[in-house]
Amino acid sequence: MPSLYDRVTDKIGDEKTEGITPLDIADLPDPLRQVMFSLLRDPNANGEGVLLDALQKKLGTLEDLPGILAKLVANGWLVPLGEAPNVRYRLNLKRRRGTVSGIGMWGNLLNRLSDDPAKDDDKK
Repeated sequence: MPSLYDRVTDKIGDEKTEGITPLDIADLPDPLRQVMFSLLRDPNANGEGVLLDALQKKLGTLEDLPGILAKLVANGWLVPLGEAPNVRYRLNLKRRRGTVSGIGMWGNLLNRLSDDPAKDDDKK
């Protein structure tokens, strides 16, 4: 059973197919993978984003960092925030789908409680 968020986004058609999973990052070419792994390790990359200067300090040996960031933004894997020269880059990870096993589990427990023969014995 889909969550409330899934049902609302399906209703309004706002569900995005963009984004990347950590498994997808492993398949990227080396320079793109280095940037994405660096951002995954950065605690600010999911929230407020990381400045280009901070990335250049971490990845000093990487050539054409602005070009790599442009490719990642074009593919929808990074989200640019703000305006130049203070652009911050935030990861655009795919949302994980919730499991439905919990909902089914509670339903099964409630059904079993309502069919409990011990309750019938108490009524006699």
